Amino acid sequence: MFRSKRGTVLIIIITLIIGIAAYFIMAVKGKSSLDATTTAVLNSYGSELLYTKPDFSSPNVKVDDDEVHIEKGTIVTVLHDEGDWCKISYMDEFFNQKVTGYISKRYLIAKGATEGVLHAKAISTSVVYNDPTSGGAVEYNGEDVVLSEGDSFDIIGNFMIFGTKWYKVKVSKKADSVVGFIPAGTALAEYHISMDGSIYSTEGVTVSKEPGDSPITYKKNIIKLPAYNDIFITGQVLSEGEIYDRVEFDYENLKVQGYIKDNYVIAQNFEKGTQSAFLNLDEGNSYTDSYVDVAPKLKPDKTAEPVKKNIKLKPISDKEFDKLLTAEGFPEDYKHKLYALHKLYPYWKFKAYDTGLDWEQAVAAESRVGLNLVHVSLPNDYKSKAPGAYDEESGSYIAYDSSTYVTASEKAVRYFMDPRNFLDEVNIFMFEDLTYQRAVHNIKGIETALNGTPMHQTSFNYKDGSETKSKTYSRTFLEAARISGVSPYFLAARVKQEVVISPSAFSSSVTNSAGYYNYYNIGAANSTVPGGAIAGAISFARSGTDYMRPWNNPYRGVVGGAMFIGQNYINIGQNTMYFQKFNVTNVATYNHQYVANITTNVGEAQKAVEAYGSGVKSMNITFRIPVYHSMPSTVSVKPRGGSNVGSTIRISDLSSNAASDGNNSLKSVKVSYSGQYEIIRPSETEKTIEVQAAEGTRYIRIAARAANKNASVSGTGRKRVSEGTNIFNLTVTAQNGQTKGYRIVVRVPKSRGKKDTTDTASTPAPANDDSNKTEVTPEPKESDPSSGSSVG
Repeated sequence: MFRSKRGTVLIIIITLIIGIAAYFIMAVKGKSSLDATTTAVLNSYGSELLYTKPDFSSPNVKVDDDEVHIEKGTIVTVLHDEGDWCKISYMDEFFNQKVTGYISKRYLIAKGATEGVLHAKAISTSVVYNDPTSGGAVEYNGEDVVLSEGDSFDIIGNFMIFGTKWYKVKVSKKADSVVGFIPAGTALAEYHISMDGSIYSTEGVTVSKEPGDSPITYKKNIIKLPAYNDIFITGQVLSEGEIYDRVEFDYENLKVQGYIKDNYVIAQNFEKGTQSAFLNLDEGNSYTDSYVDVAPKLKPDKTAEPVKKNIKLKPISDKEFDKLLTAEGFPEDYKHKLYALHKLYPYWKFKAYDTGLDWEQAVAAESRVGLNLVHVSLPNDYKSKAPGAYDEESGSYIAYDSSTYVTASEKAVRYFMDPRNFLDEVNIFMFEDLTYQRAVHNIKGIETALNGTPMHQTSFNYKDGSETKSKTYSRTFLEAARISGVSPYFLAARVKQEVVISPSAFSSSVTNSAGYYNYYNIGAANSTVPGGAIAGAISFARSGTDYMRPWNNPYRGVVGGAMFIGQNYINIGQNTMYFQKFNVTNVATYNHQYVANITTNVGEAQKAVEAYGSGVKSMNITFRIPVYHSMPSTVSVKPRGGSNVGSTIRISDLSSNAASDGNNSLKSVKVSYSGQYEIIRPSETEKTIEVQAAEGTRYIRIAARAANKNASVSGTGRKRVSEGTNIFNLTVTAQNGQTKGYRIVVRVPKSRGKKDTTDTASTPAPANDDSNKTEVTPEPKESDPSSGSSVG
């Protein structure tokens, strides 16, 4: 036995020596080097900037004032090695010229090196399990497989199960190997190449400069990464018994490096055919060993409910409430109104969202012409007379949506942006946190929200294959919340607003739909054709294969619609009505605002209160209220009533008066995906650009250049895509303010051999992703389910 162990140790030592040698030959990390003229491949979580010097603080390489982005998978020539950096050159087809600059060595691997498994060592004894949820050990020759401290093995997948991270591992046994699962906290991974990753935490996580240090701050604010935020994992360390991942990510156009506890991080690019996923398992659900990039299928409810008792909620005492407001950092002029609300609604919670933005700068950004609109019927004090919003010569306001909406005045922007104007028991709902909170949301609260609808305390039957199942609507909304990440109270209220016409009846988008169920009216864009909106909703419900479509039963309709709302709206950080109207979050700030009408939040808040009904007083609801820096002590006043003088004219009617620098055309568009890219140069009249991405594509990056160097392009950046058709909008704004909209249609083919996941829920989009968003433009929007007026 003793000799056998020595032999095993010797084999391990030899294996390590070979592995280390291969590491220095194939990987480019730490002190390893690449010889001049070596061909290398960019391996990063997306595109990377090129620098003029070997330093992240040095200027970026630019061509014609545009920053150079080098895409993942690009093949480059290494000119020379400078420590942790390499000087490289490559032919950039977007700029149609050779580009030279510096890039961090961590993003390069020698051509021929491949992604695959992670090598690892056990840091404590661990049984290798057949199934993380059942507890049975893997056996080899009749004995349990157990890893001892120092044992080497390969990690081929990672998961979150019941809030705990697990590794799928391959362990060598003589000439064989066995596969099983171990808790991630028992092993230390050896990152021979960097890997894509995502954050797994409902509350988000902080990042430290060194393991265990205090959080990194930016502009005096702690950097906190939200759930599903993309990161790049470059290594792993053990510090004082805790495992930390060394990560990189983009934050407000900065590249941040630091450490995060490993239990909050999921790596994404393991070998094909192995798992790498968020498995949001709940009670009574089992693990399945098939490739999964979505949440597992939920088991049907048992007839004997409840499975789990609801959490008993307690109201917040006055003393606790005072401490909460102080800890949250609410200014004094917020506090007195929140105290009054607390007296009426002791279960409600209020959280401050520090925007990090200067108030005056935020108002100025939101006041730009064409971004925020008001109806022409409002008094003139609501309307802007800024250049591009008002024609002095004709005395007319310039319409940006049909002939009914014009640019809002700065005074109107100030009033509707100032949170202090809306801290009352109705308007407060524009700040309602619309994300799923496991400790807060429960069946009782959902039934309260469903009161007065056909769904209240009601079950439905539906077919799942050949099996007929029964489920309550309240349980379905709770499952939809767990899968989509969206508040079930919000989902229930949204359905109540959209399709409920009486306590016993739905609208025709549900009942007269030839077997299709669109409870949220997604795709029901405004239409001048009678019944056109309903037809659009039904068309969306029955077409496509993403979001559990077709929605041919109530379960698919509720859960699949919630997935759509979560991925396209809530889970990218704009998780309140206010943030959807005024995007003052740190992702795509001042852009991707889904509604142009500046008064929308007031009406939506009223609808939410009506949907919740009288039970809202006893519901544990969280409100996330923005706080700005350097706000004036006086609350912004409402625009005055009075005269409404002045006609409106279409912006197109001003074309004859356009300045010579009014060119708002695109010169070229670059769409990158899965290590490939396409460059399209649209004609003068072409406004729709179609791209066929590769099978399995999850993210793309859109870059664009305007024909005129004085024009700007919005809507570019990294996007999340799913199988089927994905639509994105670009807007080119000329120097004189005139705009032109372009549509980018990206089609991703369905993966061959992929198991049917139509009854499962797709992983929510990362918080820094802006996929399928429609930026507000002066042009009327074309019919597009992702910009339907009923959601967001």
